Amino acid sequence: MLDFYLNKKVVFLEDPDEDLQARSLVHEDLNAIRGWFKDLSLVRYSFGVVNFTDSECHTAAEDYMRLVSNPHSPCYFVAVCHKDSKILGLCKYDLRSTDGVGRVALAGIMMGDPHCRSHGVGTKAMALFIRFLFEKEDVSLVEVETADYNVRAQRCFAKVGFEICDHLYSLEGALNYGFGKKDAPKILMRLDKERYLKCLAPVGGVLKEKKTHALSTFDFQAP
Repeated sequence: MLDFYLNKKVVFLEDPDEDLQARSLVHEDLNAIRGWFKDLSLVRYSFGVVNFTDSECHTAAEDYMRLVSNPHSPCYFVAVCHKDSKILGLCKYDLRSTDGVGRVALAGIMMGDPHCRSHGVGTKAMALFIRFLFEKEDVSLVEVETADYNVRAQRCFAKVGFEICDHLYSLEGALNYGFGKKDAPKILMRLDKERYLKCLAPVGGVLKEKKTHALSTFDFQAP
């Protein structure tokens, strides 16, 4: 969704209950995203490179900015924001077709605004992004990968229906926009459209957590 080259805000989806919208990127978003990367802890956790030096973090951030602003990027980007407000988070995805599965998205999200972290905004933003992928991109399966130490991200993904299915090398690295041997070990999580329609869509995209259960155990019963 590289419509930001037209510098026109195109709203893809809205969640009026949460005052959130998914829209195209515009030029002003690039400056905001670049500002996020001054927080090196965000770089280390978002990119799965916790052992990077400060210099390596700056290099990784610049490489990522080139990826975001490249019209021939191997992936697509969607902004999440409050209505008529600056960007709060950046969603990224690529698409591929898999035999026996159909259209598959490898997705990710970065909440750059520090005021939105640890307050549930990222979970709601991810729920809107997943809805966008299933409804607008018509995917059959969404995959996310996160560094094995990034438990906060894993909990966010579990709340919107993803289940841990594997520990692996970096899929992003295989697609040539990861960090190769310096990538942290990854946890792969998946959500298919059937489970989304049955268990997530009826409850606004976010599952109720069973407090007595472990990380990846959420209530998947359809209402």
